[in-house]
Amino acid sequence: MFTGLLGNLSLLSYFIKKRETEVVVVQTLGVVTIYIVISQLAMAGSMPLPHYAVTSVVIACGLVVNFMNYFHLLNPVIWRYWEDFITIAGLSALPQVMWSTFIPYVPNTILPGAVAFVLAILAVFMVSFDICSLYMWLLLQG
Repeated sequence: MFTGLLGNLSLLSYFIKKRETEVVVVQTLGVVTIYIVISQLAMAGSMPLPHYAVTSVVIACGLVVNFMNYFHLLNPVIWRYWEDFITIAGLSALPQVMWSTFIPYVPNTILPGAVAFVLAILAVFMVSFDICSLYMWLLLQG
C-alpha cells in the first residue's frame, strides 16, 4: 500500500508540474483511495497509530503542496524541497521493495534501502549544486 501511495504522490507531483489536469485527477483519486484503505487498516487496529499519523501528515502535506503549486500559490523554493523529498523517498523505497518482494529467500535487512537513501541524497545534492554539469565539463576539458 505504501509503495503505491508513494508512486501516486510522485506521479501526482510530476503531472502537476506538467499541468496535465486529467492525469492529476486520476493520481489524486489514487492517493485518496489508498489513504481510505490505510485508514480502514488503522481503524481495524492493523496499523499502529503513530505510523498512521505520520502517513496522514505526509499525504496531507503532499496534496496541499501539489495543489498549491498547481494553482500558482506556492513559492518555487518550497516546491523544490518537495521534489527533493519525494525523489529521495522514491529512490530509497524502490530497492527496499524489490529486495523484499523478489528476493524473499535472503536475510531480512534494510541495507538496500539504506544504501539507496545515501545515494539518493548524494544525487539530489549533486543536482542542487550543479555538480554533475561541472564534473562533465571537467571531463570534456581533458
